[in-house]
Amino acid sequence: MKHIASKDNQLVKLLLKLEKSRERKTQELFVVEGEKEIILAMENGYEIQHLIYRDVHAHLHPKLERLNEHQVVTMEAQLFDKLTYRGEHIHLLAIVKAKPQFLSTLKLSTNPLILVVESVEKPGNLGAILRTADACKADAVIVCDEVTDFYNPNVIRASVGTVFSVPKCAASNHAVFEWLQQHKITIFSTFIEQSIPYYHADFSQPCAILVGTEAQGLSPFWRKHASQNIVIPMLGQNDSLNVSAAVAILSFEARKAKNNSTKK
Repeated sequence: MKHIASKDNQLVKLLLKLEKSRERKTQELFVVEGEKEIILAMENGYEIQHLIYRDVHAHLHPKLERLNEHQVVTMEAQLFDKLTYRGEHIHLLAIVKAKPQFLSTLKLSTNPLILVVESVEKPGNLGAILRTADACKADAVIVCDEVTDFYNPNVIRASVGTVFSVPKCAASNHAVFEWLQQHKITIFSTFIEQSIPYYHADFSQPCAILVGTEAQGLSPFWRKHASQNIVIPMLGQNDSLNVSAAVAILSFEARKAKNNSTKK
């Protein structure tokens, strides 16, 4: 294996560049930290370009042995730790080729459940929503008017690698609305005005659950285009939930409704 000890190495320079969203999109590459997450990426068809181990004492996981020898390198521990978000808590990172992600390539089930997130800013929230989507078997996660990209290191970390298993894409509000209409998907938005409690909503039909940022909520665009506004009643002194917690509640309520409808 090749060993990297200098900060002037080209691979080190590439890793530094990929910290920026613009570079990730331009080069169609991103960084994955952690063995579990890297294996999930491989199992879901992502191409590993470089596998980098912390320090010289590297032992390949059996699932990573298929990689060519030239793809695997080791790196000085001190340098490696400076290039990772999780520092010495991990021993492995990879540079991975991004997959094209478009509305047109999403494949839907006969009774789809779509999670739509508008302008989500916090990577941890987007990662948690992807984790929920994987858990409840949502058909897709769609980000409208993207602020945080799917391959942000903290999105990958918060999703525990499920960013690789969940179908996803980013598009404009207008494009997403037209796509939902085309597929006859009912839009349930989290507006308080003229809303009904979420447990009274008919999630048994093809549906999209639409949420916005915690600070701003959903934009006026969706006020005009949502099919039904829903709300999670707050029984305590606080007036709202973290957006990822709200998505989890609504998603599993929708999944329960769909499962019950198939039993009738």
